Amino acid sequence: MTKLKFTQNDFNETEILAKSIKRIDQIDSDYVNSISDEIFRCQPFFLTVLLGHRIDVSMEELEEIM
Repeated sequence: MTKLKFTQNDFNETEILAKSIKRIDQIDSDYVNSISDEIFRCQPFFLTVLLGHRIDVSMEELEEIM
């Protein structure tokens, strides 16, 4: 079994990722509602993909797009 070698950059990125996860965990419902409304207004297809809905296109069309 080979050992993983971590660089200082790996540790730095881990700290950044941990901070991002903490920020996401602290998001309140008002923010989620406002940002999802903005995404829906600007990019409704993207929001439906994020939510796993198929409002805009059929599953076959979605597969072709992807």
